[in-house]
Amino acid sequence: MNCDQNYATIFTGGKPTATDNCESVTITNVDVAFLNDCGIGYVTRTWTIKDGAGNESLQKCVQKITVI
Repeated sequence: MNCDQNYATIFTGGKPTATDNCESVTITNVDVAFLNDCGIGYVTRTWTIKDGAGNESLQKCVQKITVI
């Protein structure tokens, strides 16, 4: 992505999907930015999936988004 774009609203590679046998699922993400003063660097985006009972997936999906 380019440095003039807002990384929080860009979903490069799409969003994960999940299903559960009994409950609906909630998918959330947390971004951590490693950007210099010019806004160049990278962002790690970690996705978390929880079912309706609050059980969280043990395996996380992590994306690395490069900002140039």
